Amino acid sequence: MEELWAAREFTNADFGDARRTARLVSLALTFSNKPAASIPEACSGWAETKAAYRLFSSDRVTPQKILASHRDATLQRIKGQSVILIAQDTTTLNFTTHHAAKGMGPIGKKGLRGFFMHSALAVSTEGVPLGLLAAEFLVRQDKDPEGEKTRSKLPPEERESFRWQRVLAASTQDLPPNVLAITVADREADYYDFLAAAKHTDKPVLIRAKHDRRLAEEGNPHLQAKLLASPSLGTITVQIPRSEDRPSRTATLEVRAMPATFLPPRDPQHKALPALDMWAISAREVSPVPEGDEAVEWLLLTSIAVVDLAQAQQCIVWYTYRWRIERFHFTLKSGCRVEKLELEERKRIERALALFCVIAWRLLSITYLARMTPEQPCTTVLSSSEWQALYCVINKTPVPPPTPPDLRTAVRWIARLGGFLGRRRDGDPGVKVLWRGFRDLQRISEMWEILQHKT
Repeated sequence: MEELWAAREFTNADFGDARRTARLVSLALTFSNKPAASIPEACSGWAETKAAYRLFSSDRVTPQKILASHRDATLQRIKGQSVILIAQDTTTLNFTTHHAAKGMGPIGKKGLRGFFMHSALAVSTEGVPLGLLAAEFLVRQDKDPEGEKTRSKLPPEERESFRWQRVLAASTQDLPPNVLAITVADREADYYDFLAAAKHTDKPVLIRAKHDRRLAEEGNPHLQAKLLASPSLGTITVQIPRSEDRPSRTATLEVRAMPATFLPPRDPQHKALPALDMWAISAREVSPVPEGDEAVEWLLLTSIAVVDLAQAQQCIVWYTYRWRIERFHFTLKSGCRVEKLELEERKRIERALALFCVIAWRLLSITYLARMTPEQPCTTVLSSSEWQALYCVINKTPVPPPTPPDLRTAVRWIARLGGFLGRRRDGDPGVKVLWRGFRDLQRISEMWEILQHKT
């Protein structure tokens, strides 16, 4: 199974030479087994290390071609789904300490250098990441055209924010027929041009509102006041995903919803444009809030009709799956340590980054598959030598059973290798302990294979 996943994700990569595709598949296996290692540490010797550097230096190998092959595999996973979510978000890649790297730009505070990645991750309605559908790398110029003095004068397609529209179009292209794809995003996507683009191309969206918009009705009241004055639909309980500084928790939310027609912004570029018809959802926490945490107060906008509590609850649960894209970026940066890549040029880093995107997706996918479909056999993600070695190490026995354990059991065992204690209050293991566990699993499975060949 280990070889199959890498071949499945990259078999369609066309670099003009089948040997380059084979090298990419081989490197995917190498880096997935040691995601946190540097390129020389992950590769077995100078020959393999040099081959990796040569691949990332080739102009025939582009991030777009690497990710296009993975996108083909993702589309296959989407087949059979009636609804999918496409979570969009941007992350910052900091290469300030890599002084030799060429092609970097400012990324925020003075002196920081790097670039940005904007991703669109397909997620099932059960919360399992299915794969990347689109990604862009963006580099700011040292004299930033997005500065406050010039931003309002730029046409929309030249603004940095236009990436949301580009990725909206790219991520929803060529989807399997009869699949409803709903783009889910946080407050950064709450601007007129993005909402209008989604509306005009009939692409459903579900975003968290940043602005309290004026409504196109008598007196032009603001949305939030009118929504909070509307009748309550009832209460629901949802799981609030954990973040780096707080654990996951359940919250009871009071829910309201209403249709709303928003006026366009008042600036010269927008004031003559049409109003937008959307639905608005208010979800406010009414249960006790843990000390040090903030109460949930979500104002969501969607192009999906929300006429009752069940439909509102569905949208709110779908919105909580937006955190999958944050976990993906976290896995990419902390698990795969892509900001430690010591390649000389940004283009080379982008090629390696595209490969690590697929590895990060796989780690994340295994994490959530074990939670959502725990009963399936672990052979869906582990090779025979991996699960047998894992079983024997965990259970301190030289003889594995004839049948493999289920996925949830195997994933918890891998997490134990990475330091997961598995106490009652610990819940399911996260990505961090899993990538540490996969590193150790590779080591023990290699030893297992050596011992099996000796007997």
